[in-house]
Amino acid sequence: MLRPRCVRLGSAAFLIMLAILQSAAGQSGSGRDAYLEAVINGLPTGLVAHFEYRGGTLVVAPDELRSLGLVPQPVARTTDGLIDVGRMKDVTYAIDVPAQIIRFTAADSAMVRRKFDAQSVRLRGGIRPDDSVKSVDGAVLNYLVFGSTTTDSRNVFSLDGRANGFSAALDAHFFSSAGTLSQSGIVGVASGTAGQSIRLDTTWSYDDPHSLLIYRAGDLISGGLLWTRPFRMGGVQVQRSFALRPDLITMPLPALTGSAAVPSTVDVYFNNVKTYSQNVPAGPFEISNLPVLAGGGMQRVVVRDALGRQTVTSQPFYASPKLLRKGLYDFSVEAGVRRYSYSVKSNDYDSDPVASATLRGGLSDRLTVEAHAEGASSLINGGAGIVFPTGNVGVASIAVAGSGGQGSGMQVSAGVEVAFDRFHLFGRVQQTWSNYRDLASLPRAQRDAPSITLLPPRQLYQAGITIPSPWDASSVTLTYSRLRSVDGFEQDVVGASYARALWKNTTLFANAFGELHGSGNIGVFAGFTVALDDGVSATASISRAGKSLTGGIDISKSQSSEPGTYGWNLRDHEGAVTDRAAGISYRTSLGKLTATAQQFGRSSQVTGQMEGSIAAAGGGIFLANRIDDTFAVVDAGAPDVSVSYENRPAGRTDAHGRMLITGLRAFEPNLVTIDPNNLPVNAVVARTKASVVPSRRGAVLVDFGVSTEKTPVRGTLRDENGKAIAVGSSGTAVTSQEKFIVGYDGEIYLDRASPGETLDVQRADGGNCRAVLPRVYSARMETLTCR
Repeated sequence: MLRPRCVRLGSAAFLIMLAILQSAAGQSGSGRDAYLEAVINGLPTGLVAHFEYRGGTLVVAPDELRSLGLVPQPVARTTDGLIDVGRMKDVTYAIDVPAQIIRFTAADSAMVRRKFDAQSVRLRGGIRPDDSVKSVDGAVLNYLVFGSTTTDSRNVFSLDGRANGFSAALDAHFFSSAGTLSQSGIVGVASGTAGQSIRLDTTWSYDDPHSLLIYRAGDLISGGLLWTRPFRMGGVQVQRSFALRPDLITMPLPALTGSAAVPSTVDVYFNNVKTYSQNVPAGPFEISNLPVLAGGGMQRVVVRDALGRQTVTSQPFYASPKLLRKGLYDFSVEAGVRRYSYSVKSNDYDSDPVASATLRGGLSDRLTVEAHAEGASSLINGGAGIVFPTGNVGVASIAVAGSGGQGSGMQVSAGVEVAFDRFHLFGRVQQTWSNYRDLASLPRAQRDAPSITLLPPRQLYQAGITIPSPWDASSVTLTYSRLRSVDGFEQDVVGASYARALWKNTTLFANAFGELHGSGNIGVFAGFTVALDDGVSATASISRAGKSLTGGIDISKSQSSEPGTYGWNLRDHEGAVTDRAAGISYRTSLGKLTATAQQFGRSSQVTGQMEGSIAAAGGGIFLANRIDDTFAVVDAGAPDVSVSYENRPAGRTDAHGRMLITGLRAFEPNLVTIDPNNLPVNAVVARTKASVVPSRRGAVLVDFGVSTEKTPVRGTLRDENGKAIAVGSSGTAVTSQEKFIVGYDGEIYLDRASPGETLDVQRADGGNCRAVLPRVYSARMETLTCR
């Protein structure tokens, strides 16, 4: 066991004996104990370890040696499991007997690498909300109502054309502790036709953040990988979702290893941005899970000692979400029947049952394996692949799949991404042979039903490179794509893009493409964008596609998500076809309104739309902007109370003291606060802020515990002779059980006691007495007689 230096043995007799034992190497003397302070490479460890002399050798327990900072080497292990210090490689030692110090000289390879986790400060194991926040059951209906009218052939506005009419996109979901039931659809009516409706999705889902699983039943999309093709289906699904734990880092992060001659400070920079700092002891060290964004760049490490001397090293890094950390795995399993004609027909399902399974697993931080299998009664398809880093500059993948049954064939897919010193390179190759099929291309089981099968492409090649400019921060991106279908269709397209900041708030851009075969079309799109004040931007551009030349200008003002804001846009493009438009939008606390007028060639159109939601939760019904994920119902206990979300004003409570806040982040902490200055003078406030951690597509009730039913009482307690009750006396309201302390001059304050309630008082000067609160409180301080 390691001991502090204060417990060293100081006996002179023992020191003499220890010196004799050290000088008589090889002689008998086994079983002698010594407690020595360790110094490694001239730096004190501040620790004392238990050593033992055995016949001229010095042995120590492996755990104690490791705690000192030295690696217990197997080559130095004795028969009873201890470590013979004299047999350790790259380690020498000397004993200072009078000082009871053992001085080691060790190479980095023989020293324990000190490990630091840069992500250790993050929340782990999930996030717990405040106790005042509770999940509630409820329902939400999102709506988008759209209306339009166009000109007729005489360029006169009319309501007789089929393009005129109204439509609405509706998305409703009902949520509770049993899960979420979602229903979406489209309804519409055009002039001269009967109204129609189309059901889109009907799905029940349940999220389990503890196991990171999502269970679904109904309409869903199968899981897939980069080399597979997901498909729509009706059935059941179990899927791993890391989104249920936003604090969980799934991709391997860069690690840093090094050595410090003396205790130092290590600063880590990624792309010239300081992201981490750590004090390290002398010797080798390792810092894992360094925080970076996905992609590539340069890592710069600055090691600075106490004297200010520093060493700087740089190396490239690459982090990709395509890789999984060691021990993590991701999967999706589903079974059901395929769905066709989505958004065209409401209930177009096949009769042939299908099943699909997808798996990804991190065997190590440098190897992720993938597997996929799917099948029906007439087809089976399966494959496997691997994803691995290409040094510190990129990631590569390769996968092989095969099919049998109604379509027998093979598919090979490979890809690579590389980023180094502002150069970016990507490439992908996919090739199929014979009659390779997957479930996305399998014909219907019903013979009499029409079928559209989209077979996987015979060849799909994609490549691109970004080349930085040697003169400034701009770059040029070149791309190439080749597609060859099973029926012989071929298309080869090359492209180029360039962007550069010209001066303050002005950016030049240019894009071009060309077809190498077939029509040989060439297109060019170029212009510049100017960012003005107050969210206004202007873009002037010119484009050419084939023989058609068009030029124009776009001016727009962006709109924020806060109520009371507005946005607008103007467009005028002239050329082979005239394209002009003007639109304006305004956001209220109840929703967003948009109106647009457009002229395209000889046709004109005027449209208007209203977007918002109706939510029922927390004992109220609210009209609000669209709710795509989760929301909170705030109960401030009084009307017209100012509410803030993440320190930004969110609005004021309604006549019932409630307010709805949208746009919350699921499974992450969200700060909600109220301003107590807006509360009535008789309000009792339990808290003014709360941390909200809602579930996905759910709602929480944030009750700040504000009460105006009880009127606070401020008064003075006096005995029957009119003398103030002694300071420090204590009391309890009998009914509400509220406790209070008597202050100077007998003053008391109660915020929960009811009118007419009895107060029991324990007097500091001895004895007890009772007082009764008045039935009606006055504005002045009450005088209460305690008998």
